Amino acid sequence: LSSASTAATASTDAAELTLDDAGAIARLNGNERLYSQLLRQWLQAVDEDWRTVQRRWHEGDAIQTARALHKLKGGTSVIGAEALAAALAKAESALTHTGASPQALSQPGTLPALQALVREAQTAAAAFLQAQAPAPSPAPLGATATSGAASAALPLQRLHTLSILLERSDMEAL
Repeated sequence: LSSASTAATASTDAAELTLDDAGAIARLNGNERLYSQLLRQWLQAVDEDWRTVQRRWHEGDAIQTARALHKLKGGTSVIGAEALAAALAKAESALTHTGASPQALSQPGTLPALQALVREAQTAAAAFLQAQAPAPSPAPLGATATSGAASAALPLQRLHTLSILLERSDMEAL
């Protein structure tokens, strides 16, 4: 294998380890569309959820930090980011079951390691959604690029023309 393909394979393998999309989709009865929707929702919420974890940690509130970790863990588990979910569960448990203060998360690398896992999961989720996005269809021959409202009106204009041709029983409609 070339070094480029080896790097691509390693990147793909890392994404698969970061995000168990197949397992998450299986838990959703194979509903890939729902999974994609859940990924988009998670991506929209994760930055704010992580900021809440950090804010509660800096405030020194163990209960609120644990709650913020729990919330983040829930969404993370649903999308199949198993390593992140496990790390979040461990941090939450350290705060709730051992009575540790949020400063326990400041042990060397704990909070930065969690943040790195969050970023890896975000990257993997975005890559999954990108891979699922349909490729744009090429413009018909002779079509020119249009912008904004003009491009939005084009399908409606074509539909209207087709409707008129069909009403006339015009073979050009076919």
